[in-house]
Amino acid sequence: MIVIIQAVIPHYRENFFLNLKNKINFDLFSFNDLSDYSFREGLNVKNIFSKKINLYQIRKFKWFNPLFFLLKYKTIIIPGELSILANWVILILGKVLNKNVIIWGHGVTYAKKNPINFGHFLMYYLSNGAIFYTSKEMRFWRKKFPNKKMIAYQNTLDVNLSYYNSLIDKKKIKRKYGIRQQNIFISCHRFSRVHRRHDHLINTIINSNIEKEAFIIIGSGKLKPDFSKYSNVFDFNQIYDHKIKSELFFISNFYIQFGWIGLSAVEAMAYHLPVITLRRSFDVRHSVEYFYLKNNYNAIILNKIEEFKSSYKIASKKYSDLSNNAFLTYDKKLNITNMVNNTYNYLLEFK
Repeated sequence: MIVIIQAVIPHYRENFFLNLKNKINFDLFSFNDLSDYSFREGLNVKNIFSKKINLYQIRKFKWFNPLFFLLKYKTIIIPGELSILANWVILILGKVLNKNVIIWGHGVTYAKKNPINFGHFLMYYLSNGAIFYTSKEMRFWRKKFPNKKMIAYQNTLDVNLSYYNSLIDKKKIKRKYGIRQQNIFISCHRFSRVHRRHDHLINTIINSNIEKEAFIIIGSGKLKPDFSKYSNVFDFNQIYDHKIKSELFFISNFYIQFGWIGLSAVEAMAYHLPVITLRRSFDVRHSVEYFYLKNNYNAIILNKIEEFKSSYKIASKKYSDLSNNAFLTYDKKLNITNMVNNTYNYLLEFK
Protein backbone atom coordinates (compact mmCIF):
# COMPACT_ATOMS: atom_id res chain seq x y z
CA MET A 1 0.00 0.00 0.00
CA ILE A 2 1.18 3.50 -0.89
CA VAL A 3 0.74 6.69 1.12
CA ILE A 4 1.44 10.24 -0.05
CA ILE A 5 1.98 12.91 2.59
CA GLN A 6 1.61 16.56 1.54
CA ALA A 7 1.83 19.76 3.54
CA VAL A 8 -1.18 21.16 1.69
CA ILE A 9 -3.26 20.22 -1.34
CA PRO A 10 -3.87 23.33 -3.45
CA HIS A 11 -6.83 23.58 -5.79
CA TYR A 12 -4.66 23.19 -8.87
CA ARG A 13 -3.41 19.79 -7.65
CA GLU A 14 -6.89 18.31 -7.23
CA ASN A 15 -7.25 16.84 -10.74
CA PHE A 16 -3.78 15.33 -10.59
CA PHE A 17 -4.57 13.31 -7.47
CA LEU A 18 -8.05 12.36 -8.67
CA ASN A 19 -6.69 11.07 -12.00
CA LEU A 20 -3.80 9.29 -10.30
CA LYS A 21 -6.24 7.63 -7.91
CA ASN A 22 -8.06 6.16 -10.91
CA LYS A 23 -4.86 4.40 -12.00
CA ILE A 24 -3.29 3.26 -8.73
CA ASN A 25 -4.52 2.88 -5.18
CA PHE A 26 -3.00 5.13 -2.50
CA ASP A 27 -3.91 7.06 0.62
CA LEU A 28 -3.41 10.83 0.72
CA PHE A 29 -2.68 12.85 3.85
CA SER A 30 -2.17 16.56 4.44
CA PHE A 31 -1.37 18.66 7.50
CA ASN A 32 -4.22 20.14 9.52
CA ASP A 33 -2.17 23.10 10.81
CA LEU A 34 -0.78 25.41 8.16
CA SER A 35 0.15 28.28 10.49
CA ASP A 36 3.80 27.88 9.52
CA TYR A 37 2.93 28.01 5.81
CA SER A 38 1.85 31.65 5.77
CA PHE A 39 3.44 32.19 2.36
CA ARG A 40 0.50 30.20 0.97
CA GLU A 41 -1.91 32.93 2.03
CA GLY A 42 -4.76 33.22 -0.44
CA LEU A 43 -4.30 29.67 -1.69
CA ASN A 44 -7.55 27.85 -2.39
CA VAL A 45 -6.99 24.58 -0.54
CA LYS A 46 -8.78 21.36 -1.48
CA ASN A 47 -9.44 18.40 0.79
CA ILE A 48 -10.72 16.00 -1.91
CA PHE A 49 -10.26 12.49 -0.48
CA SER A 50 -7.29 13.35 1.73
CA LYS A 51 -7.07 12.65 5.44
CA LYS A 52 -5.60 15.03 8.00
CA ILE A 53 -2.41 14.70 10.02
CA ASN A 54 -2.01 16.39 13.39
CA LEU A 55 1.08 18.55 12.96
CA TYR A 56 2.83 19.90 16.03
CA GLN A 57 5.20 22.85 16.10
CA ILE A 58 8.33 22.64 18.27
CA ARG A 59 10.09 25.97 17.78
CA LYS A 60 11.46 25.78 14.22
CA PHE A 61 10.66 22.10 13.90
CA LYS A 62 7.50 20.16 13.10
CA TRP A 63 6.31 16.75 14.20
CA PHE A 64 3.62 14.22 13.36
CA ASN A 65 3.26 10.56 14.33
CA PRO A 66 5.57 8.59 12.00
CA LEU A 67 4.81 5.15 13.49
CA PHE A 68 1.31 5.08 12.03
CA PHE A 69 2.75 5.29 8.51
CA LEU A 70 5.69 2.97 9.14
CA LEU A 71 3.43 0.21 10.47
CA LYS A 72 0.68 0.49 7.85
CA TYR A 73 2.33 1.29 4.51
CA LYS A 74 5.00 -0.33 2.34
CA THR A 75 5.73 2.79 0.26
CA ILE A 76 5.78 6.17 2.01
CA ILE A 77 6.12 9.42 0.07
CA ILE A 78 7.13 12.33 2.30
CA PRO A 79 7.62 16.06 1.60
CA GLY A 80 11.30 16.95 1.31
CA GLU A 81 11.28 19.39 4.19
CA LEU A 82 14.21 19.25 6.61
CA SER A 83 12.38 20.79 9.58
CA ILE A 84 9.83 17.96 9.81
CA LEU A 85 11.49 15.70 12.38
CA ALA A 86 9.10 12.83 11.63
CA ASN A 87 10.59 12.66 8.12
CA TRP A 88 13.92 11.65 9.60
CA VAL A 89 12.35 8.95 11.75
CA ILE A 90 10.59 7.53 8.68
CA LEU A 91 13.82 7.63 6.65
CA ILE A 92 15.91 5.88 9.32
CA LEU A 93 13.38 3.31 10.55
CA GLY A 94 12.29 2.73 6.96
CA LYS A 95 15.69 1.14 6.37
CA VAL A 96 15.22 -1.20 9.33
CA LEU A 97 11.62 -2.11 8.43
CA ASN A 98 12.35 -2.53 4.70
CA LYS A 99 10.04 0.28 3.61
CA ASN A 100 10.22 2.26 0.39
CA VAL A 101 10.63 5.90 1.40
CA ILE A 102 10.40 8.42 -1.43
CA ILE A 103 11.18 12.14 -1.18
CA TRP A 104 8.75 14.45 -2.96
CA GLY A 105 11.04 17.43 -3.32
CA HIS A 106 8.49 20.13 -4.27
CA GLY A 107 11.32 22.03 -5.97
CA VAL A 108 12.76 23.25 -2.67
CA THR A 109 16.37 22.65 -3.67
CA TYR A 110 16.75 23.79 -7.25
CA ALA A 111 14.69 26.92 -6.60
CA LYS A 112 17.67 28.06 -4.56
CA LYS A 113 20.82 29.53 -6.01
CA ASN A 114 22.96 27.15 -3.92
CA PRO A 115 20.76 24.05 -3.77
CA ILE A 116 23.10 21.61 -1.99
CA ASN A 117 23.29 21.50 1.76
CA PHE A 118 24.12 18.59 4.03
CA GLY A 119 20.53 18.17 5.19
CA HIS A 120 19.06 17.65 1.73
CA PHE A 121 22.02 15.52 0.68
CA LEU A 122 21.48 13.23 3.67
CA MET A 123 17.72 13.09 3.09
CA TYR A 124 18.13 11.91 -0.50
CA TYR A 125 20.92 9.54 0.52
CA LEU A 126 18.64 7.79 3.03
CA SER A 127 15.67 7.60 0.67
CA ASN A 128 14.79 4.85 -1.80
CA GLY A 129 13.74 7.27 -4.48
CA ALA A 130 12.85 10.84 -5.32
CA ILE A 131 10.17 12.76 -7.20
CA PHE A 132 11.24 16.02 -8.81
CA TYR A 133 9.29 18.74 -10.52
CA THR A 134 11.47 19.11 -13.62
CA SER A 135 14.04 17.18 -15.64
CA LYS A 136 16.65 19.84 -14.95
CA GLU A 137 16.25 19.40 -11.20
CA MET A 138 16.42 15.61 -11.53
CA ARG A 139 19.58 15.75 -13.65
CA PHE A 140 21.19 17.85 -10.95
CA TRP A 141 20.55 15.22 -8.26
CA ARG A 142 21.25 12.32 -10.61
CA LYS A 143 24.88 13.41 -10.62
CA LYS A 144 24.94 12.94 -6.85
CA PHE A 145 23.03 9.63 -6.78
CA PRO A 146 23.33 7.93 -10.19
CA ASN A 147 21.71 4.67 -9.04
CA LYS A 148 18.76 6.16 -7.16
CA LYS A 149 15.25 5.65 -8.60
CA MET A 150 14.16 9.13 -9.67
CA ILE A 151 11.45 10.71 -11.72
CA ALA A 152 10.76 14.18 -13.09
CA TYR A 153 7.00 14.25 -13.46
CA GLN A 154 7.05 17.69 -15.13
CA ASN A 155 5.10 19.75 -12.62
CA THR A 156 2.07 21.34 -14.21
CA LEU A 157 -1.59 22.14 -13.66
CA ASP A 158 -4.79 21.33 -15.48
CA VAL A 159 -6.11 24.41 -17.24
CA ASN A 160 -9.74 24.33 -18.35
CA LEU A 161 -9.61 25.68 -21.90
CA SER A 162 -13.13 24.75 -23.02
CA TYR A 163 -14.55 28.25 -22.63
CA TYR A 164 -11.34 29.95 -23.77
CA ASN A 165 -11.41 28.01 -27.05
CA SER A 166 -14.93 29.28 -27.75
CA LEU A 167 -13.95 32.97 -27.52
CA ILE A 168 -13.74 34.95 -30.76
CA ASP A 169 -14.28 38.71 -30.40
CA LYS A 170 -11.46 40.41 -28.45
CA LYS A 171 -12.83 43.90 -29.02
CA LYS A 172 -16.15 42.98 -27.46
CA ILE A 173 -14.48 41.52 -24.37
CA LYS A 174 -12.18 44.54 -24.02
CA ARG A 175 -15.22 46.82 -24.05
CA LYS A 176 -16.85 44.60 -21.41
CA TYR A 177 -13.98 45.30 -19.02
CA GLY A 178 -13.38 48.89 -20.08
CA ILE A 179 -9.93 48.24 -21.52
CA ARG A 180 -9.03 50.28 -24.61
CA GLN A 181 -5.24 49.97 -24.76
CA GLN A 182 -3.58 48.04 -27.58
CA ASN A 183 -0.90 46.23 -25.57
CA ILE A 184 -2.22 44.27 -22.60
CA PHE A 185 -0.02 42.58 -20.00
CA ILE A 186 -1.48 40.19 -17.47
CA SER A 187 -0.02 39.02 -14.17
CA CYS A 188 -1.69 36.34 -12.05
CA HIS A 189 -0.16 35.21 -8.75
CA ARG A 190 -0.37 35.53 -4.98
CA PHE A 191 1.32 38.64 -3.56
CA SER A 192 3.01 36.72 -0.79
CA ARG A 193 6.73 36.73 -1.63
CA VAL A 194 9.12 39.64 -2.02
CA HIS A 195 11.01 37.50 -4.55
CA ARG A 196 8.23 38.11 -7.08
CA ARG A 197 9.77 41.55 -7.51
CA HIS A 198 6.66 43.67 -7.28
CA ASP A 199 8.99 46.67 -7.27
CA HIS A 200 9.82 46.00 -10.91
CA LEU A 201 6.13 45.60 -11.73
CA ILE A 202 5.28 48.94 -10.14
CA ASN A 203 8.16 50.73 -11.89
CA THR A 204 7.10 49.20 -15.20
CA ILE A 205 3.56 50.50 -14.69
CA ILE A 206 4.81 53.95 -13.69
CA ASN A 207 6.95 54.19 -16.83
CA SER A 208 4.26 52.84 -19.15
CA ASN A 209 2.25 54.68 -21.78
CA ILE A 210 -1.22 54.81 -20.25
CA GLU A 211 -2.81 55.31 -23.68
CA LYS A 212 -1.22 52.22 -25.24
CA GLU A 213 -0.37 49.84 -22.39
CA ALA A 214 -2.73 48.21 -19.89
CA PHE A 215 -1.97 45.86 -17.00
CA ILE A 216 -4.39 43.23 -15.73
CA ILE A 217 -3.70 42.08 -12.17
CA ILE A 218 -5.17 38.89 -10.72
CA GLY A 219 -4.32 37.89 -7.16
CA SER A 220 -4.27 38.97 -3.55
CA GLY A 221 -1.91 38.81 -0.59
CA LYS A 222 -0.43 40.83 2.24
CA LEU A 223 2.36 42.21 0.02
CA LYS A 224 0.03 43.43 -2.71
CA PRO A 225 0.69 47.05 -3.73
CA ASP A 226 -2.08 49.61 -4.11
CA PHE A 227 -2.84 49.60 -7.83
CA SER A 228 -5.84 51.95 -7.57
CA LYS A 229 -3.69 55.01 -8.28
CA TYR A 230 -2.82 53.80 -11.79
CA SER A 231 -5.48 54.45 -14.44
CA ASN A 232 -4.17 51.78 -16.82
CA VAL A 233 -4.18 48.99 -14.21
CA PHE A 234 -7.23 46.73 -13.98
CA ASP A 235 -7.12 44.91 -10.65
CA PHE A 236 -9.44 41.89 -10.34
CA ASN A 237 -8.08 40.51 -7.04
CA GLN A 238 -8.71 36.76 -6.67
CA ILE A 239 -10.60 35.04 -9.48
CA TYR A 240 -11.82 31.46 -9.28
CA ASP A 241 -14.38 31.82 -12.07
CA HIS A 242 -12.56 30.26 -15.01
CA LYS A 243 -14.77 32.09 -17.53
CA ILE A 244 -13.70 35.51 -16.29
CA LYS A 245 -10.07 34.42 -16.11
CA SER A 246 -10.28 32.94 -19.62
CA GLU A 247 -11.62 36.21 -21.02
CA LEU A 248 -8.85 38.23 -19.38
CA PHE A 249 -6.13 35.95 -20.69
CA PHE A 250 -7.81 35.91 -24.11
CA ILE A 251 -7.52 39.68 -24.55
CA SER A 252 -3.94 39.85 -23.19
CA ASN A 253 -0.78 39.88 -25.28
CA PHE A 254 1.87 38.85 -22.75
CA TYR A 255 2.14 37.36 -19.30
CA ILE A 256 4.57 39.30 -17.07
CA GLN A 257 6.13 38.33 -13.76
CA PHE A 258 9.63 39.51 -13.01
CA GLY A 259 10.51 37.16 -10.15
CA TRP A 260 9.67 33.81 -8.57
CA ILE A 261 7.82 32.59 -11.61
CA GLY A 262 6.35 29.13 -11.18
CA LEU A 263 3.15 27.42 -12.30
CA SER A 264 1.78 30.78 -13.39
CA ALA A 265 4.07 30.42 -16.43
CA VAL A 266 2.43 27.09 -17.26
CA GLU A 267 -1.03 28.62 -17.01
CA ALA A 268 0.01 31.52 -19.24
CA MET A 269 1.40 29.19 -21.92
CA ALA A 270 -1.82 27.14 -21.83
CA TYR A 271 -3.59 30.39 -22.77
CA HIS A 272 -1.15 30.90 -25.69
CA LEU A 273 0.65 33.76 -23.97
CA PRO A 274 4.42 34.30 -24.22
CA VAL A 275 6.01 35.04 -20.85
CA ILE A 276 8.14 38.09 -20.07
CA THR A 277 10.39 37.73 -17.04
CA LEU A 278 13.87 38.51 -15.76
CA ARG A 279 16.77 36.13 -16.11
CA ARG A 280 17.54 34.09 -13.00
CA SER A 281 20.40 35.64 -11.05
CA PHE A 282 21.61 36.35 -7.54
CA ASP A 283 19.01 39.13 -7.22
CA VAL A 284 16.21 37.43 -9.16
CA ARG A 285 14.94 34.09 -7.91
CA HIS A 286 12.57 31.75 -9.67
CA SER A 287 10.86 28.47 -8.97
CA VAL A 288 11.75 25.37 -10.98
CA GLU A 289 9.09 26.01 -13.62
CA TYR A 290 11.28 28.86 -14.86
CA PHE A 291 13.23 26.20 -16.74
CA TYR A 292 10.24 25.51 -19.00
CA LEU A 293 10.88 28.93 -20.52
CA LYS A 294 13.16 29.33 -23.51
CA ASN A 295 14.18 32.81 -24.58
CA ASN A 296 12.78 33.82 -27.98
CA TYR A 297 10.92 30.51 -28.23
CA ASN A 298 8.05 30.71 -25.74
CA ALA A 299 9.28 33.61 -23.64
CA ILE A 300 11.23 36.85 -23.58
CA ILE A 301 13.79 36.68 -20.80
CA LEU A 302 15.25 40.06 -19.92
CA ASN A 303 18.80 40.59 -18.67
CA LYS A 304 17.69 43.78 -16.93
CA ILE A 305 14.35 45.46 -16.34
CA GLU A 306 15.29 48.40 -18.59
CA GLU A 307 14.94 46.06 -21.58
CA PHE A 308 11.20 45.70 -21.03
CA LYS A 309 10.13 48.64 -23.18
CA SER A 310 11.72 47.31 -26.34
CA SER A 311 11.20 43.59 -25.63
CA TYR A 312 7.56 43.29 -26.64
CA LYS A 313 7.74 45.60 -29.66
CA ILE A 314 8.25 42.79 -32.12
CA ALA A 315 6.95 41.87 -35.56
CA SER A 316 3.57 40.16 -35.69
CA LYS A 317 5.16 37.02 -37.20
CA LYS A 318 7.58 36.68 -34.29
CA TYR A 319 4.76 37.22 -31.79
CA SER A 320 2.70 34.55 -33.51
CA ASP A 321 5.61 32.11 -33.24
CA LEU A 322 6.11 32.90 -29.55
CA SER A 323 2.40 32.42 -28.89
CA ASN A 324 2.20 29.13 -30.79
CA ASN A 325 5.34 27.79 -29.13
CA ALA A 326 4.00 28.74 -25.69
CA PHE A 327 0.89 26.64 -26.24
CA LEU A 328 2.88 23.76 -27.77
CA THR A 329 5.07 23.69 -24.66
CA TYR A 330 1.97 23.23 -22.53
CA ASP A 331 0.11 20.90 -24.86
CA LYS A 332 2.97 18.51 -25.69
CA LYS A 333 5.13 18.58 -22.57
CA LEU A 334 3.10 19.95 -19.67
CA ASN A 335 -0.39 18.52 -19.95
CA ILE A 336 -1.79 16.87 -16.83
CA THR A 337 -2.07 13.44 -18.49
CA ASN A 338 1.70 13.24 -18.89
CA MET A 339 2.20 14.21 -15.26
CA VAL A 340 -0.21 11.51 -14.06
CA ASN A 341 1.26 8.82 -16.32
CA ASN A 342 4.83 9.67 -15.33
CA THR A 343 3.96 9.36 -11.65
CA TYR A 344 1.93 6.20 -12.14
CA ASN A 345 4.71 4.40 -14.03
CA TYR A 346 7.22 5.43 -11.40
CA LEU A 347 5.12 4.16 -8.50
CA LEU A 348 4.73 0.79 -10.24
CA GLU A 349 8.46 0.26 -9.66
CA PHE A 350 7.77 0.10 -5.91
CA LYS A 351 4.73 -2.21 -6.02
